[in-house]
Amino acid sequence: MSSNVTPAELQKLRETLRQIQVFYEILPARADPSLEAPVDWFAVVLHAEADARHPLDGWEGPVAIAALQELVGFLVNQAADPSCELNLSPWYYTAAPPAADRSSAALRLFRSVSLAFSNLPAYPREEEPTLLAEIRAQLHKLNVGPIEIARG
Repeated sequence: MSSNVTPAELQKLRETLRQIQVFYEILPARADPSLEAPVDWFAVVLHAEADARHPLDGWEGPVAIAALQELVGFLVNQAADPSCELNLSPWYYTAAPPAADRSSAALRLFRSVSLAFSNLPAYPREEEPTLLAEIRAQLHKLNVGPIEIARG
């Protein structure tokens, strides 16, 4: 843990992220390891669940953005690698089908942001770069899990 993040701050961030239901996904998904071309980038997409009925009126918008901004700053500070380039996307909404453990057929809506890391040393699709492993470890410390989407 970086010296500028105290255990109390880490716990506060963990609680905030839990309350607004934050998830992540990693791109590119390594579903097809038969592709032989090495990859020199990856993206971490962060999602905060929003109220699909009132996406612009709900408290989730400003609160989710503030929490995701804090999470982005934390990840960048904890997993900094001066050899790679970091690009942060604008804020956007992502829609997804319900999670497998939900009985509702309602569409899920997320406030999302993407961190794209590029110019990494090329790595085969079936392997994970060290930087990504570090980011996953930091997300795990914060109890942020991968997004689960029911596949039909």
